[in-house]
Amino acid sequence: MSVALIRRAVARDREATRDLVGQLSPIIQARAARALLRRRSAAGGRDARQEINDLTQHVLMILFAEDGRALLR
Repeated sequence: MSVALIRRAVARDREATRDLVGQLSPIIQARAARALLRRRSAAGGRDARQEINDLTQHVLMILFAEDGRALLR
């Protein structure tokens, strides 16, 4: 993952966005899964895979907010 890739992705280059999300998603999903395992009762019986996908999407939205400011730090 490079600064150039991040800049292209936040500039809405589809290929760059796809590449960046592809690189980030497995990391975010693994961390989301660990967080959910620590707080099993918080899931309230919901599907764990769906929870992981929802958390991953939420984190990606935050990372891309404000022209990718969090990613560029």
